[in-house]
Amino acid sequence: MLRITFLLMSLYAATASAHGGGLDSNGGHNNRKTGEYHCHREPCLSTQQQVQSATKEATNSRLATWLAHPSCC
Repeated sequence: MLRITFLLMSLYAATASAHGGGLDSNGGHNNRKTGEYHCHREPCLSTQQQVQSATKEATNSRLATWLAHPSCC
């Protein structure tokens, strides 16, 4: 009985795998759970990196302005 259970569990585990695709022409897809866009390949990855870099730069700029003139904002 233990062998049958082990065999069935092994077969079930073998069917579990990551999704096989569903990527759009940009190399990404929408995450259904969070609603966010998720990148896997180019050109999506480089675009995502550019957005993250610009966001960080803007945040740092706002922080620097606030530190220089804390009473204005």
